[in-house]
Amino acid sequence: TNSGTIRKTVGTGSLILGTSSYTSVQNAGGSFDIQSGTLDVNQFNNTGSGFITAGTVNVVGGTGTVAGTLTGAGTLKLTGGTLTVDGVASIANYAQSGGTLNGVGTLTATSGFNWTGGSMSGAGTTVVAAGATGALNSPTTTTYLYRTLDIQGVIDYEGSAGTRPYSLGIFAGGNLKVSSGGVLNLTT
Repeated sequence: TNSGTIRKTVGTGSLILGTSSYTSVQNAGGSFDIQSGTLDVNQFNNTGSGFITAGTVNVVGGTGTVAGTLTGAGTLKLTGGTLTVDGVASIANYAQSGGTLNGVGTLTATSGFNWTGGSMSGAGTTVVAAGATGALNSPTTTTYLYRTLDIQGVIDYEGSAGTRPYSLGIFAGGNLKVSSGGVLNLTT
């Protein structure tokens, strides 16, 4: 259980915490200060008020939950497993290349957003805040939207073209919303 600070200061590679599906990182109001490289976690659970002050926390697998608040200037990345946001997450950068973002809460990317794979589901909302920029593309797979994606910033979307069969699938419960002031650039 982390209620202090987990800091990674050396090495450009990834450090893995929680190497099996039975090991989890419990963050109880603590901070992640990743000054170099990436911290890979399995079954990330955040209760209370957590912070990603710098660097990247990458959820690689398992089932995790953000039940309190999670904020910070760092990056939250989802590459595998399921991350359920039932609280409020307001992170500078959010990236997803796999796994499932789920839950009834709100995840807000305040600076950068990059979605290249996996699915977003649940009754919650993913917000690309005003002033944020990013990309929604699926170079090797279809991305699946089952929740609201609210674009208030600027997103470049590269969908299917020619023989490339990859795209964004919007299904029951899914809502691709471009709010006033938001821009969705169609680049294909």
